[in-house]
Amino acid sequence: MQLVSSGADVRVKRGAGVMHHKVIIIDGGIVITGSYNFTRSASLRNDENLIIISDPETATRYAAEFAKIFNQSRTPASRGR
Repeated sequence: MQLVSSGADVRVKRGAGVMHHKVIIIDGGIVITGSYNFTRSASLRNDENLIIISDPETATRYAAEFAKIFNQSRTPASRGR
């Protein structure tokens, strides 16, 4: 995996469906979220939406949800073990 070899902390999680969250949390106070996929195609071809929320409480809630999912995941190298 190119991301792993570049040093990114990649995680996988088993379960029903696909994790489809698209969220950026900035400095614990700003949340950027929506249908936007952060890809060239989304920028040029798709009809997407993006919302920017400037609220520390909302950012804390999004960060808690991210931490919950992250803590239930594992690195790809541990797959099948």
